[in-house]
Amino acid sequence: TEASTMRVAHVASGAAANTVETLTGLGISLFDFGDVDGVGRDVRLQHPQGLVLVDGALYIADTYNNKIKRLDPATRKVTTLLGSTRGWRDGPDPLFYEPGGIHAAAGKLYVADTNNHAIRVIDLATLETRTLVLKGIQQFTASRADEPFGDRQIALEPVQVTAGPGIVTLDVKLPAGYKINDLAPYSMEWHVQNAGDGDLVVLEPDANRSIAGPEFPLTLAATFQPGQGELIADLTIIYFFCQAETESLCLIDQTRLEQPLVVTDASGQAGQPEVLLTYQVELSE
Repeated sequence: TEASTMRVAHVASGAAANTVETLTGLGISLFDFGDVDGVGRDVRLQHPQGLVLVDGALYIADTYNNKIKRLDPATRKVTTLLGSTRGWRDGPDPLFYEPGGIHAAAGKLYVADTNNHAIRVIDLATLETRTLVLKGIQQFTASRADEPFGDRQIALEPVQVTAGPGIVTLDVKLPAGYKINDLAPYSMEWHVQNAGDGDLVVLEPDANRSIAGPEFPLTLAATFQPGQGELIADLTIIYFFCQAETESLCLIDQTRLEQPLVVTDASGQAGQPEVLLTYQVELSE
């Protein structure tokens, strides 16, 4: 770590036994660091703190460069796998903030993203990155497969609207002193369960979204058709506590809102139909 170098100690019997070999970098000075991909002595890392071997390749948590890198021990070639500037972003172009540890299991890398206070999961097949969300750890039991939101399913009071073009408004309210993380993605996915035939609610095509820093209330165009059923919103919200000079404590909330809905014939009715889903985030005890 302090020499920003990858080295191998040969402990097996043979000519190279009990020797140490430098794979990348110079390994001769605390101050000989950088961020340079390449081969052997030309490579520069910056205080890497994590290393794991997967299928013959070494994956490096290049801590102070905020990157995950790949080393081929046979050729000593190092390439940047993921990461760039420090930050927090999931997806195909993720950001890390001083990743300090790395482990592998079942085709995935698990990264201790130290300064983001999170475990990040990298799919080695797609290189997509997501943030690991732990739920129910106090009971050490997983949610049932048919109830992925567990007790985070909230049944709202039934509402009635008239048929026709209208809007669906989602209003998420955070506790005092909290705000949405501007870097982390907020996701929402909508489902409609009808009691009869036809589509009770038709939302705009991009209603299912993953966006950073959303502003609430958030409004979606919708078309309501006569009938009854439920409008369901699956929400994943990442938010953090704001102190005077730092934004340090990140919390993740996953909730399902279930809105019973009756749509009546619009004959003789004026005004635009609207369904308002309001969710007040509560902090766990």
